Amino acid sequence: MANPQVENGHTDIANEIVEALAGIRISGEEWQILLVILRKTYGWHKKSDCISLSQFQILTKVKKPNIIRAINKLVEKNIIIKKDNGNVSNYTFNKDFTNWKPLSKKITHIIKKDNSKVINDNNLNGLDNSCVVINIDNGDNDVIKNDNGVINIDNGVIKNDNISLSKMIPTKESTTKETITKETITKETNIVGNSSDQIKTENDFKKKGKEKENIPYQEILDDLNSKIGSNYKSTTPKTRELIQARWNEGFRLDDFVTVHRKKIEEWQTDNNMRPYLRPITLYSNKFEGYLNQPERLRMSTLEAKNMAVYQRIVAEEEEKERRKIEND
Repeated sequence: MANPQVENGHTDIANEIVEALAGIRISGEEWQILLVILRKTYGWHKKSDCISLSQFQILTKVKKPNIIRAINKLVEKNIIIKKDNGNVSNYTFNKDFTNWKPLSKKITHIIKKDNSKVINDNNLNGLDNSCVVINIDNGDNDVIKNDNGVINIDNGVIKNDNISLSKMIPTKESTTKETITKETITKETNIVGNSSDQIKTENDFKKKGKEKENIPYQEILDDLNSKIGSNYKSTTPKTRELIQARWNEGFRLDDFVTVHRKKIEEWQTDNNMRPYLRPITLYSNKFEGYLNQPERLRMSTLEAKNMAVYQRIVAEEEEKERRKIEND
């Protein structure tokens, strides 16, 4: 159980700064970076300190690219000051909170479908199906931006390319079975004030395909070469074609290794079959059969010796029989 005590160290921060921090809108990762800077500066009664990315990473458990992005955001918002100092940057917390540039607050706009009237009211209770609710930033210009252009709020009417929103939103009267097409659905979906990254159209899904898995040509040939003392190249077009064909059928590296082992055990000691321990044979359309063939029975050392003795005796007897026939 943690039991932190002020006597073991603490960070002095003015109440005004704490209240100002409570009022800003920054991301979670930006908060983590800011807390590290406060700990390394105010926590040691210093105005600034050199902090490496590794220190940020250890304390926040955040990946370095995210740390860099969060630091840049805090600098843009003038909450911290960064000075490059060789390999390690120097960071200072900007206590003048009047110069901070936090994110602007969002305003909820309620649009009536019948006449596109904009109601600037954050109370969303009592809405019916005649309303569309959108959120936009409250900047210098009341506009909603998307990839298709700018939707302007003009005298209480939201417009996009001089077309009022009421004409864009399908209603029971304007939408019929004949008018619903892929084209109109796509256009109407893109026009409503959501950002493009929140909208998934049919074309978006078509563009997204499963990434091709890298085929380990080199690893496959390395396994074969190491087992039979060969030097087959992973760049040979025919070899790559055969491996790719088997890969596309769903076989993977472990399957190739298994086929190597089974066929080597079967053919290595057979003078007639040993030459066929090659990619063009092993990776042919018989690959699945090689993979699923039963395991060969393995003899113990004693059994192997006994078999060798037996074979030698048989060979000697055959040789005697042959000589006897010749003498007769």
